[in-house]
Amino acid sequence: MQKLDLSIIIVNYNGKHYLKDCLDSIANYCSSTSNEIIIVDNNSSDGSQEYLKENYPEIRLFEEKENLGFGKANNFGVKKSIGEYILLLNNDTILIQDIMPVVEIAKRSEVGAVGVRMLNEEKQYTTSVGKFPKSYNLLKLGNLNENRPDFLSGDFKKNGI
Repeated sequence: MQKLDLSIIIVNYNGKHYLKDCLDSIANYCSSTSNEIIIVDNNSSDGSQEYLKENYPEIRLFEEKENLGFGKANNFGVKKSIGEYILLLNNDTILIQDIMPVVEIAKRSEVGAVGVRMLNEEKQYTTSVGKFPKSYNLLKLGNLNENRPDFLSGDFKKNGI
């Protein structure tokens, strides 16, 4: 099987109403790199599976007979992938720029993982990470947000990105 640059893994559970926008944005902004789209469907009952088969036959669809959960379904998709790099993408995500610069960053030997800036519906930056909880912070969920200036503003330029 041919090795691809990028495997895009999407976990879906009753998210049919999100899929068109998500998949169309992938078609628009991932064509500059060889890729595959893997959707692990967690036993949806909203017609997602039929919709995908009818409208996106090129997608590798795995129809689970039970809800594996988000983490296990992502891991399953990664195991089935053939891409050099993995993009875990939520089904309610819409790409708005070409993915190639992210792939180029991932190719650097000193890079182990890449995250992208998330924007809300108004295209304003929103945080997408949090701290790993310490046992004493588990009781105070407000401590889970990352409050460093670059994460709060979305300005990562000082890191060469």
